[in-house]
Amino acid sequence: MENLVSICVTTFKKYNEGKNWIWINPFNYENIEDFYTKCRSFFKDEKDPELFFVDWEAPQYLEHLISEFGLAPDFYEESEKIQGNFYGTFSSLSDFGEAVAEESGFFSAVPESLVYYIDFESFGRDLVLNGDFKQYGDDFFVNY
Repeated sequence: MENLVSICVTTFKKYNEGKNWIWINPFNYENIEDFYTKCRSFFKDEKDPELFFVDWEAPQYLEHLISEFGLAPDFYEESEKIQGNFYGTFSSLSDFGEAVAEESGFFSAVPESLVYYIDFESFGRDLVLNGDFKQYGDDFFVNY
């Protein structure tokens, strides 16, 4: 999951000049300080480079931790927490609801002949709406 993040970094000065940017993955660094140190090293010609994130590619569940002005202070901790609660990727709420029902032992209490009448899409939607899970696109996470 971690390798899916890429950030286009430049400085305000370079951006206004239409010059120099670099794509960099924050997960290649131990912490936020190492990441910013590496970013600044690309702009050694500036005394105190003001970093500017022009663009980024990241899974929807991490986008709120990235802005034009930098990473969230708790970027590494929060992304680790989010990714640690990853439940799975499902193409529909119905598939998600069925997987949760199966894993929770729901089917052992319901006769097989009745399973076909269960609305797994509504069940999956209720799990998200009730706050048990978070959904980002096709990815589902246990709510932490």
